[in-house]
Amino acid sequence: MLKAHIRKQLVKILTFLFHFFILWNFCLSTVNAQQYHNQEELLKRFHELDSVSKGYYLDPNIEFFDAEKIEKTIVLYYQQLDILSSIKGNEVLKFNFYKRQGQLFKELKILNESNTNFYKSIYYFSKLKNADVKKIIGDAFLIYGELADNYLDLNQVDSVYTMHNRSTQFSNEYAERKILKVSALSNMGVYFSETLKQYDSAMYYFGKAQKEITTIKKPELWSFRTKIRENIANVYARLNQLKKAKALYNENFTFFKSKDNSTPFDYYMWTRSGIQVAEMAIKLEEIKVAESMLDSVSELLTLHKFPEQGKNTYKYLQTKKNLYLLKGTYKKAYEYILKSKDLLDSMDRAKKTRIGLWSTSLKNMAIEKMKEDVELEELEQHLIIQRKKVKLLLVVLILVISAVTLGFVSNAYKRRKLLYSQDKQIAEHNAMSLDLQNEVLQKKAKKKKRDLIDFAINISQNKEWIQNFFEQIKKARIQRGRAKIKSLHILEEEINSKIKFDEYIKYFHDIEFYVKLKKQYNNLTKTEIKLCTMIRLGFDNEKIAILQHIDRNSVRQSRYRLKKKLKIDQNLDTFLKNF
Repeated sequence: MLKAHIRKQLVKILTFLFHFFILWNFCLSTVNAQQYHNQEELLKRFHELDSVSKGYYLDPNIEFFDAEKIEKTIVLYYQQLDILSSIKGNEVLKFNFYKRQGQLFKELKILNESNTNFYKSIYYFSKLKNADVKKIIGDAFLIYGELADNYLDLNQVDSVYTMHNRSTQFSNEYAERKILKVSALSNMGVYFSETLKQYDSAMYYFGKAQKEITTIKKPELWSFRTKIRENIANVYARLNQLKKAKALYNENFTFFKSKDNSTPFDYYMWTRSGIQVAEMAIKLEEIKVAESMLDSVSELLTLHKFPEQGKNTYKYLQTKKNLYLLKGTYKKAYEYILKSKDLLDSMDRAKKTRIGLWSTSLKNMAIEKMKEDVELEELEQHLIIQRKKVKLLLVVLILVISAVTLGFVSNAYKRRKLLYSQDKQIAEHNAMSLDLQNEVLQKKAKKKKRDLIDFAINISQNKEWIQNFFEQIKKARIQRGRAKIKSLHILEEEINSKIKFDEYIKYFHDIEFYVKLKKQYNNLTKTEIKLCTMIRLGFDNEKIAILQHIDRNSVRQSRYRLKKKLKIDQNLDTFLKNF
């Protein structure tokens, strides 16, 4: 009879757990469906911002950048960045986004931020499947060249070599794309020639590149061929082998001049090769050759407009000056000195104006970004609190339901057990003598006494735990902010520990720099976090002083205190930019 009753109670418990499991799966499916819907909305919003941002991208062919365009571009960058952190998968999308932003910051001369975006792009490339990799191999390869250029501007020579070496390894991994190997070899040669001045090593790599490109029968590779010839000619010029250098420069000029050439013209390379021929002719004292070539270059500069035309115009004026010096016409040489000086001053003014626009725009953007960060932090804290509350309520609800169910089963079991025990005692009373019955009763009384003592101790312990738990709840109700979150978290862990309940849900959320910093160094003030953000963006002490309305000495003192608080030995800027 007792066993039949226990089986009925177990069936009720299993039925309850079954329905609870179905309800839980329904809730999870609803959440997953909502997340899928949210992903579609995020992707749609991201593409909308992306289409707008492409209209604001900086044009490297103009002398001045529009300050309003710069500001809008960076605003869109941060908006897309916030959305991208919540998008799952879509590695190709993330690869292209970070590559494009790396190029943007490179144009703005914020090189460390440019490098950060390029490295993120490489990371997402490594996550791609083979089908997606084939579509963007060329773009991924070019990133190593972009990084090498940035490190060269930062005067980090060892890192330049590392990037060229990685590009070579990359080209070997995708050996079927022979043009990648050609480009990698050529870039390595330029590194040894221009950076290290090791011309034998440079010629070795240029020779390998030239040999490799002869195996590729594609007319559209003319730009690689002309650049390799130019690089070899540059080495000859530095080794004072002027005739060899002139012959190669002239070969490039003739190639561009050819009327039956069906490839697009690169007027920058065309005019530059002509100037290079003239420079070699002047050094060889071939005045007529130099005059003829400079006339052709002058005509090209007059008839055509092309990117970086100012550089070639300046080189043309300098070469013209050298020609007149060779001819002994010093008055004309002086005129060209003045012209080249005016042009150089004009280019410098344009550069300074552009830098001024960048500085102003970035300053405004930094202030706006900080405001957004504060608002976002407050919103995230509010959402965390709400999730914690829901989680705690759910745990308490489960505990109550479990306690009621177990209590019901336990009471029923005890009643049945008690009846069974009473029946057994009656039978024993009839079968045993009075003395034996008394002895049995005494033993049972002792056992009951021990049980009651254990039960009383257990009640006392539970009462003490409940009182302590209640006091913590009262304290948590009057607390605010982080303290309240911490108290709720402690209560949750205490409940889990009491009933040996596994963790219910772990909350995952992608975090950006400032969230990670605050989590790892929770003793930092908001002012110190702002300082960390500005240092990571590459702001120097003067810009930080302007943004914070303090002098540079105060900035230096703040940096010293921050470094001491972070307990680091390395350079503060390096640490935060790699954090």
